[in-house]
Amino acid sequence: MGLVMKTLVTFGALFLMVGLASCVKMKEYTYVETVRRPLLLGGGEVEKEAEIIRAPDDSTAFVQAFEQYCIALHVYDCMDERFAGVRDEPVSFALYNGKGEVVRPEVSLETLDSMRNHIFSLPVDSLQPATETKGNENRNENLERRTMTKEELMREAIRLSVENVAQGGGPFGAVIVRDGEVVATGVNRVTASCDPTAHAEVSAIRAAAARLGTFDLSGCEIYSSCEPCPMCLGAIYWARLDRLYYAGDRNDAERAGFDDSMIYREIVLDPSERQLHTERLLGDEALAAFEAWRAKEDRTDY
Repeated sequence: MGLVMKTLVTFGALFLMVGLASCVKMKEYTYVETVRRPLLLGGGEVEKEAEIIRAPDDSTAFVQAFEQYCIALHVYDCMDERFAGVRDEPVSFALYNGKGEVVRPEVSLETLDSMRNHIFSLPVDSLQPATETKGNENRNENLERRTMTKEELMREAIRLSVENVAQGGGPFGAVIVRDGEVVATGVNRVTASCDPTAHAEVSAIRAAAARLGTFDLSGCEIYSSCEPCPMCLGAIYWARLDRLYYAGDRNDAERAGFDDSMIYREIVLDPSERQLHTERLLGDEALAAFEAWRAKEDRTDY
């Protein structure tokens, strides 16, 4: 009898738990994610197709929505570089209740930060979406690519330059393209990063070289919102970029307070005639490094 009674009690508890769970009324919430479209697909911010979250209350639904957004960010950051230029970048999300009202429950920042850090520490393959998708799986992989015109690419460089001013940077932007696909972009962050070499073209070249895994950017083109300064022009030559397109010129930059034209004038002068005091020292001793370079059989020429 003891064993029978234990069995009955166990099954009774199980049925009670199921019954209680079924009494919890689940509500439907609408999750809308805003993404930034890639340049090759027209750019700009758009809303993805609405998805459904089911939860018993606003706070639970909001936590699930935030979890979904963090997953989207994590997946974007870890996505295969083969999809660069055709993937949507998550920007923000909104959650609506059944009345169409925005859900903003009291959820502590500590809770959200902890959740985000936890999600970012997990392998992407282990993550599952909290929403019910409606046929938009693998959306980025299936998007049709299109080739942007020179004018569209230049407008993007100009847009970046204007946007960067509002974000505390200099009025310069650059876009690097290969085979009609945007490889990298860059903006002037000299004052923001306390780096006098952080010009738009140099930043774009660094990003493109890192993405492609090569110091030789042959086959690529660069679109700059303004004629490159001598430093950036030198970097463009060293990077082996095929073509350079620019909008504003050195005179436009000079009128805005960026005296690149002065440096261009200095370059053609004899070092002894330049404004910057220049003096050569120990030239013969410096030849040792070049001799070592020439003798190095496994060197990588560039």
